[in-house]
Amino acid sequence: MRRKVDKPKRAAVARVAYELYLRRGGEQGHDIEDWLVAERLLQEEFHRRASIVRRPRVARRMEDKSRL
Repeated sequence: MRRKVDKPKRAAVARVAYELYLRRGGEQGHDIEDWLVAERLLQEEFHRRASIVRRPRVARRMEDKSRL
């Protein structure tokens, strides 16, 4: 059974979009761009974390050994 992938929560997207706004020095007129970038960043982070969790133990052990 496949799990439904949720969109990032509105509050999280708003927080990241606001951080982007502040990093730009509070420059007006980029609200939609900031929102879309925030959604993409949160989605990428979610998928990155999900891929770490889904790797089989054997693959993780082999990766750990290769780092030595």
